[in-house]
Amino acid sequence: LLGMSYAAENFSSGSLAVYLRNYSKGGHGTLPRSISVSLIDSLLNGFKRRYWEDPSIDKSAMLRVIIGPGTEPTSADTVHSHLDFSSIRESEVLPKYLQLLGELGGEKIVFDLWRQVQAELEYGQTAAITESAIASIEAFLTLGNPGRALEAAQLASKYIDLNEHLSLI
Repeated sequence: LLGMSYAAENFSSGSLAVYLRNYSKGGHGTLPRSISVSLIDSLLNGFKRRYWEDPSIDKSAMLRVIIGPGTEPTSADTVHSHLDFSSIRESEVLPKYLQLLGELGGEKIVFDLWRQVQAELEYGQTAAITESAIASIEAFLTLGNPGRALEAAQLASKYIDLNEHLSLI
């Protein structure tokens, strides 16, 4: 787990892929919640640091390690496959994960996760669902899709006072 964190902080897709494969071979299943949050934070920090050094950084290699080779999660050796989304109503990792996917260009996964958040909004708010809805809107904006961000904001505004959370929209 320490190796994963170090690879994430250094935004090293090759190293992270090796650690994920070894973790999978060990049969450990999903990462514990606190480790998941820390890993996503490390990936965000590593990306921001690398982006600051070189704004033209190739994000695709890390995106493949996070979600797999296509636009949908396909491999057991991805970050996505090791995250526990069984209870997104209380997920601390989902808002950060949406932010990361927005930064890296994972639009299809952001959209799919937004659909899950949208369904949960209809059952009532939790702090995690509110944060995930806001993170979805921000991810769509980061991805350069203001139309989808507006659609998400319109839907979320039925359940959440966006004025409390989004000052720029």
